[in-house]
Amino acid sequence: MRQLLFAGLLLAVSALVLPGLLLPGLSLAQGDVWRGIPVAPENRCSPYDRDDYPYSQSVELQIIAREGGQICSPYTNECFESRFDTDIEHIIAVSEAHDSGLCAASAATRAQFASDLRNLTLASPALNRNQKRAKDAAEWLPALNRCWFANQIISVRRAYSLTIDRREADALERVLANCDLDLPLDPGATPVHVVSAARVNARACADTSCEIVTTFSSGHALDVIEEVEGAAWNDDTRWLKVSHEDGEVYVHASLVRLVTPTPVPTATPVPTSTPRPAVSVNPNQATTPWYVVAPAQANARTCPRTTCSIVTSFARGAEVNVLQAVSGETVGGASTWQAVKQGSQVVYVHGPLLSRSRPAPTSVPARQAGSGQGQASVQPTAVTGPQFTCNCSKSCSAMVSCQEAYFQLNTCGCSRRDRDRDGVPCESICPGG
Repeated sequence: MRQLLFAGLLLAVSALVLPGLLLPGLSLAQGDVWRGIPVAPENRCSPYDRDDYPYSQSVELQIIAREGGQICSPYTNECFESRFDTDIEHIIAVSEAHDSGLCAASAATRAQFASDLRNLTLASPALNRNQKRAKDAAEWLPALNRCWFANQIISVRRAYSLTIDRREADALERVLANCDLDLPLDPGATPVHVVSAARVNARACADTSCEIVTTFSSGHALDVIEEVEGAAWNDDTRWLKVSHEDGEVYVHASLVRLVTPTPVPTATPVPTSTPRPAVSVNPNQATTPWYVVAPAQANARTCPRTTCSIVTSFARGAEVNVLQAVSGETVGGASTWQAVKQGSQVVYVHGPLLSRSRPAPTSVPARQAGSGQGQASVQPTAVTGPQFTCNCSKSCSAMVSCQEAYFQLNTCGCSRRDRDRDGVPCESICPGG
């Protein structure tokens, strides 16, 4: 027994004196900080429930507006035809944030984190649901724009006082070692994989025991096909499959850095005034059929702002010819508008009022017509609803129906009708809030 106690004491003292013998799962010394972020093991101090982190689907429109109307994923630089082809992606997964400090946060802080645009981007459903999932940076890194990815993680963790475990900090440090975070990424430039070591062996397979096919010198640009998992080297299993002559070779990823060319800034004259830039839309480009999903009607204006003149109105279910999406005034949390071809003219309709899918008609209940024998049942018929007048000072209790509440929110832009920004106005009279 004394021998066992002595051995245990010796092991404990050795772990304190020799960092290399630190047992797995034990954190480093208290107060250890990495780039302003406390380093600590993940800790689920309270049960995790995804419903504790709510956000509205309207944040997707805000993400698209932030990117100038483009529906693209910075993880792969892949662009999509419609926002319905993408998922809203949390850069730091919600469950990861929960285990990094939000398990002790208030409900308001959790909801704020879930909708924080600094931590939101777009990704294909396959990448979001099958590849990244709830993984942290030690388990998954994007194929492109890794410097941006690492910088966002740092920014968000600092903003919410989240901790980071040592393994993820080490993974991000390897990325940041070759990044200049003071230079913004050029979204139009193509990132280039460049050899960062003096000489790098390129092998026949993703293992240091495989045959060396050739060597690359520092600064050599590689034609990378994809990142693959291979044999661990320095506890890192990431390898790059590289095109070489008529075949393929493998290079360990830690010996390569991703460089995004940064354009030389040019001087821009300072304008005497700052007018809002005009929207330029080519009326002769191809159009796509969309449908009005507003409860009653959608106003079409001369520009993408509610202060612009109304040219015409489209009834619910009407088919319109959409030219392209543009960024305009933010109404109800959404700044995306659709440029619509109306005859020879271009008009603008607020994005949430249109959809690529035809809406179900609003119907009235079946009623009996006539009297006596031979009474016939009248089937429900589609109605467009009454004509309402915009009045943002009108209270929910003064609305004649839920349909008018939707009209005031979507057509008139009365965002106060939807204080929790879940897309459902006047929840005292409208179901689904």
